[in-house]
Formats: sequence, C-alpha cells, structure tokens
Amino acid sequence: MIIPVKLSAEQAFIALFQVVAQGDAVFDKYIAGVEGPQKRSMGDYFKRVAVKLAAAEKERNEAGGAGLGLNSDEEEDVREIMCVGKVEVGGVWEGE
Repeated sequence: MIIPVKLSAEQAFIALFQVVAQGDAVFDKYIAGVEGPQKRSMGDYFKRVAVKLAAAEKERNEAGGAGLGLNSDEEEDVREIMCVGKVEVGGVWEGE
C-alpha cells in the first residue's frame, strides 16, 4: 500500500462527499442510487473511515487550522504527495 496515495484518496473521498461540512447528507443521496455489493462496502467505508477523518478535520478547523501537533508530519505528507511523478535535481523538484 502506498501511504501518500491512500491519504490522498481518503481526503478526496471526504471532500467529494462534503463530509466535514454536511455530514452524511451528500453521501446518503449518492448511495441511494448505488446497487450491488459496492453499496455495502462503500457504506461500511464511510462509517469506518470517512466519519472519523471528517471529525478530525472539524477538530483541526476549530483549532484554527492547526495540525494539532502534526504539522511537520502533515507538511511531509503534502511534499511527498506533490512529488509523485517528479524528479529531484539538485534539491529542486522538476517535471510533471
């Protein structure tokens, strides 16, 4: 498992369904139109992961956007994610 990709996917999921701002309203509307095994697995994922991530994001926002002691880790994660597909040349990241 590639951690930066996993973290990006999780953030995309909670942003797509606006979990921080609207809770489960957007997701419930979407999942109502889904059929088959995807419905259950997505619902389980939403309950198990997305709700917890959204709660942490709300807590971070209420703390004034501070990383709650994780700033250096968060910055490192962002740098690692942004480096995907790029090459470091002399301390500078180039390419797309």
